[in-house]
Amino acid sequence: MLTILIFIAVLFILVLAHECGHFFAAKRAGVAVEEFGFSFPPRLFGVWRDPHSKKFHVVWGSRGAERATSTLYSFNLIPLGGFVKIKGEDGEGVQDPNSFAHKSAATRAWILCAGVLMNLIVAAVLLSIGFGIGMPTVLDEQEPGGFARIENRKLEIVHVFEKSAAATAGLKSGDQIIALDDMADVHFNSARDYFRARENQNIKIEVMRNGQRIETTVTPAYFEEAQRSAIGVALAETALVKYPWYVAPLKGIQATGLFIIEIFRAFGGMIVNLVRGAGVEGTVAGPIGIAIITGEAARLGASYLLQFIAVLSLNLAVLNILPIPALDGGRLLFVVIEKIRRGKKTRREIERIAHSVGFFALIALVVVVTVNDLGNYSEFFKQIVEKLKSMI
Repeated sequence: MLTILIFIAVLFILVLAHECGHFFAAKRAGVAVEEFGFSFPPRLFGVWRDPHSKKFHVVWGSRGAERATSTLYSFNLIPLGGFVKIKGEDGEGVQDPNSFAHKSAATRAWILCAGVLMNLIVAAVLLSIGFGIGMPTVLDEQEPGGFARIENRKLEIVHVFEKSAAATAGLKSGDQIIALDDMADVHFNSARDYFRARENQNIKIEVMRNGQRIETTVTPAYFEEAQRSAIGVALAETALVKYPWYVAPLKGIQATGLFIIEIFRAFGGMIVNLVRGAGVEGTVAGPIGIAIITGEAARLGASYLLQFIAVLSLNLAVLNILPIPALDGGRLLFVVIEKIRRGKKTRREIERIAHSVGFFALIALVVVVTVNDLGNYSEFFKQIVEKLKSMI
């Protein structure tokens, strides 16, 4: 239940921030915003202010909204973010000065991009806060210097290869290596050298898993992928890297740029796999998968949750700016086409059909990845069922 509540809160904040970007940009450009919705319909109630009498009016349910002569701020039932209804966003009201459709291509492009910009700002702020309190970071051979403070070092197993010595010993991805035989201070290089020097010898390995110490025995052997003696794992040395308050914002902005590059690479790789017919199974998480990962990040600590929310915000930004109909990038594409055609707009019917097709395609994709999540996280749901049985 806590995982679900945290996920809803995170999604609410990110989607609402995105819509706030559209809202403020539209207001600044003189475009009428008919409704700003907190959460998704059905509507519970709404409030609007008469610009002449300065009086506030309350709308209950779905009736009475048409009487609003200014922005209706509605509060709705489904707490999964929010929405903005902008006048003329579907091409109507071309002759109205306060309509989106009446504005120049540059103004419309700015309004469409404002939501994405807001998600970028949210990510940069969260990462800046994270670097201020200590951001989980993978350390390479050249550690952060200068103003950086390194705390809570961990040597973690990030991947266990099939049919390897580690898999046989029962080691799992996410295990933190605490000790090897009598060696308690274990780092990346020392662990690698230890495995290399003890081919076909039993090693007592102690790991931390879900707060429990687990001890097992592993026997390094010649590993083809590494071309040396190894146990068949990918290791990463992680730590909390902390910066002073005057350096943290710069690191937050830098990390935002690096994450964006990696996200675009991931999307590119996914598209290549689709073209090749390899599919996207195992590379995409749907709502269920994201909810579970959010809960896991929250259990690891505030800095891990901040980093995950920031990455989620950047994924939302990148996804929205892609030229896919029904998304901001799809609408921006039609604005660009109009500009290329020297002001000649695409017929409203064609644009409406394109956005409708894009919307249903996105819904279909959500259904597919959700079904995939049900298979990937079946063990998680079994645990929930067992807990519910114990409560009855």
